[in-house]
Amino acid sequence: MRCKVKPPEEATLTCVTCATPWHVVCLTVVPETMASALKFVCPDCSGDGLDGAPAPVDSEKKDLFTRIREIEADDSLSEKEKARKRQQLLSGRVEGDEGSKGNGDISEEKEEKVSDILGVLGESFKCAYCMELPERPVTV
Repeated sequence: MRCKVKPPEEATLTCVTCATPWHVVCLTVVPETMASALKFVCPDCSGDGLDGAPAPVDSEKKDLFTRIREIEADDSLSEKEKARKRQQLLSGRVEGDEGSKGNGDISEEKEEKVSDILGVLGESFKCAYCMELPERPVTV
């Protein structure tokens, strides 16, 4: 209850949704009939009669949306470049971090190894007992 005072039971209405008791005096919209009082839905559940300021707009998020729209509107970028720039923006990386680790570029040496299926399996699929790549297919 808003007023933090325990009222007599006759002066409260109980919400049918959340079972919270409400002072009749504290309500901005009082039920008109006894039938509507039996079907009372509190302002928290219905959203009616709640006074309050609108949620503040976070300037950082607003700026983020603006920058994403700028990236989308830039016709000089390909879809892949737009996606990369959006990802950098969302991850918090600075645009000057192009040479940083994790920008998606693979060196030629690793590219050869990745294209070879055994190179891929050798990194992630190893025998639990001997810790090496199995010679034959593993079946369960």
